[in-house]
Order: sequence, then structure tokens, then C-alpha cells
Amino acid sequence: MGHLFNLIIQNGVILLIPVFIWNFLLASKLPPAYGPVHFDEGIPKPLLVAEGGFRMIVFLLPLLFRIDPSGQSGKAGLLVYAAGVLLYFASWLALICLPERIWRKRVLLFTAPAVTPLIWFTGIGLMADAYYFNLPFRLWHYLLPCIVFTAIHVAHSLLAFRKTSL
Repeated sequence: MGHLFNLIIQNGVILLIPVFIWNFLLASKLPPAYGPVHFDEGIPKPLLVAEGGFRMIVFLLPLLFRIDPSGQSGKAGLLVYAAGVLLYFASWLALICLPERIWRKRVLLFTAPAVTPLIWFTGIGLMADAYYFNLPFRLWHYLLPCIVFTAIHVAHSLLAFRKTSL
């Protein structure tokens, strides 16, 4: 039982759970411009497909590696992860709490929930210690798809902002 528990808490996907819970609990509180129908309306299909594909990659890859927040890189990763998650949560709270007239005219505020995940993704990558199979883990294995996903997600957010701010 102890070994199974260690395997679970050392798996990279454990770090995604707070984000999943946050998104599940608060997605319905976001302004209508962030609702799935409105946010995706008019976005080119290839962009949506690429975003969905890279989203799957960045959220499934942590299942394949073990994290170690006690090493030098892991400690830095934990700090980066915590700061990124706090910024991500703050970006959502700003959109939920601030009046529409404020976020509707500020592209950085509107796109912050799309940009800030790269920070906590980086923290996860820095904490990654090894794959569960015979391949050495390299930070770029995780960061490269995270950067591509973030770029696509930000492009999607910018198109949604342009449509919303008209």
C-alpha cells in the first residue's frame, strides 16, 4: 500500500489536480465571453484541433514521469509551479470579479489565463525526475509541447478578445 501511495504522489499528474479542481469549480463563474460556445465561435477549425491535440499532450505527458521536488531543480520547480498556479488563479479571479468594462478593453487581462499556464508547466517540468520507462527525461521533452500549446492557446484567446472587444 505504501509503495502505491508513493507512486501516486510522485507522478507528475498529481500537480495538475489543483488546476483541474479550480477549473471545474469556477469555469461556470467566468464571464460569458469565456464560455465554450462564445469563446470558440469563429475560431478557425485547424487552430481548435491543434489546441486540443497539444492540450492532450501537455496534460497526459506528466502521467509518464516521476517528480522529485526535493532536488535542486525540483525545489526551483516547486517555487515556479506555486507562483504560476497563484498567478493563474489570480487571472481567473480578476475576470470573475472585475467588471466587464475593465477586462473587455485589456488584452493582457483577457489572455492571462492562457499565458500563465506556461509558468506552472515550467515548474512541473523542472520537478520532473525520470520517466517510468528507459528514456532519460529532458526538460525540453515537456517544455516544447507546453510552449506550442501556450502559443496556440494565446492565439485562440487573442482571436476571442478581438471578437469580444468590438
